[in-house]
Amino acid sequence: MKRMSKKHKIMALILIIILGSYAYEYVPTIFSSTGSVENLEKKLKNLRFEKKAKLDKAAEEAAKKDTLKLNSEYFWKTTGVTPNLTIQNAIKRAASSAKVKFRSTGTARDSEVTKNIKKVQMSVSLMCSMREASALFREIDEMKPTVFWESCSIRPDSRDQNKVYISGQLTTYVLTKKATKLLNPGKGGKK
Repeated sequence: MKRMSKKHKIMALILIIILGSYAYEYVPTIFSSTGSVENLEKKLKNLRFEKKAKLDKAAEEAAKKDTLKLNSEYFWKTTGVTPNLTIQNAIKRAASSAKVKFRSTGTARDSEVTKNIKKVQMSVSLMCSMREASALFREIDEMKPTVFWESCSIRPDSRDQNKVYISGQLTTYVLTKKATKLLNPGKGGKK
């Protein structure tokens, strides 16, 4: 038999406390009231469902927070600065480190994935050597938080056989201000 994890022990303790408070609050009231056994059973069943719903909701919220904490290193955090601009600048710095210059970049645009997470995408195009392309791919791959190529097209340049044309869509994910504050409650959401 598996041992209970600390998280499960805490959840069991919370359940015991809730059930104890339930028994202390409601059992004397129920048994002192007049009515049939069916009425008592109905009241107990309704109370049980209410408490279970509250406990389930609390457990769901705790699980969401734990999941965010476990995976937060992969997400950009929303602070006072616009995250799209921060991400766009970080991608441009990665290109600069690879010694390539984008021919064009689209504005970083976001879309809601969940109430706590947004997807940010930015289109880019450039002309460079294969060596420079490799350096750019390495820089993008090593970015923290994670940025990845959602789509990427590489084709040879028709005028210069030593060059390739690259165009694609870079994507990353950002925690909303609310989620950032949830992970860092005492810091106002800033790291």
